Amino acid sequence: MYVWSVYAVAAVLALQAGFSWSGPGHQGWLTVEVLFGLAIAAQLFKVEAPNHVLFYATPIFFFAGVTLLDPFLLFLLIAVAHLAEWVKERWAGSAYLSDWYLQPFNIAMFWVASRGAQGVYLLLHGRAAAGNAWELAAIMLAAGFYVLLNHTMLGTA
Repeated sequence: MYVWSVYAVAAVLALQAGFSWSGPGHQGWLTVEVLFGLAIAAQLFKVEAPNHVLFYATPIFFFAGVTLLDPFLLFLLIAVAHLAEWVKERWAGSAYLSDWYLQPFNIAMFWVASRGAQGVYLLLHGRAAAGNAWELAAIMLAAGFYVLLNHTMLGTA
């Protein structure tokens, strides 16, 4: 039931982002292309620790998307990176993604955490002038919220 509720929240947020999208906005297509390339590459190369624990560098690029991309492009960034991994693992016949619900849950989890962090960032960033202490505080508080929400959802699952 919990996994399905995360899917539902993510779907509502994705629909809202899709309906409100009006183009690449302030960031421009070069930023979008670079973030997509880096996120896909990071998702394709994982580090395996003892006990089959996997680590990815992808959340770094997802969080960069929190501060640089509009919500719809942020959703696409997360979804495309995970779908690229899914295709690679299916092609290789890997056991990492043996259960059908893992990749959709990962997409939903990172999407919900990213939107929450983006909300915190935009709320605080609106009070900041570029380059001042408020800007740094906005980024740090959004990053803390991102990690807290992501780990809470993952730990609950």
